[in-house]
Amino acid sequence: MERAPHGGELTAGTRQREREVRTAMREWRRAAPGAAGTGGAEWLAVEFGRCVRELRERRNWTQTQLAEASGMTPAAVARFEAGGTAPTWAVLERFATALGASLTVGFEPRGEEP
Repeated sequence: MERAPHGGELTAGTRQREREVRTAMREWRRAAPGAAGTGGAEWLAVEFGRCVRELRERRNWTQTQLAEASGMTPAAVARFEAGGTAPTWAVLERFATALGASLTVGFEPRGEEP
């Protein structure tokens, strides 16, 4: 059985609670003054974290497993997934490689006229 940072066992209920806390944190950040609709670094950090977490969960990996595969610490992975840090290109490449994902950047029109 997987172990929690405090040494106890992680149960389905614990994992569900962790997901709820992450979701609440993400919503709180999005509701912060200046965050909604700005497209700023905070929003990008949250979105990158969400994407990495979804890819990790599809593989049924723990944060520790992703940390090992990407050469990072479990704490760094947790902080990144929670949107607590804006990633560098190098960090994004490490995650993409570890998760077998493509890292792409693009522009899409917003539907606004210049």
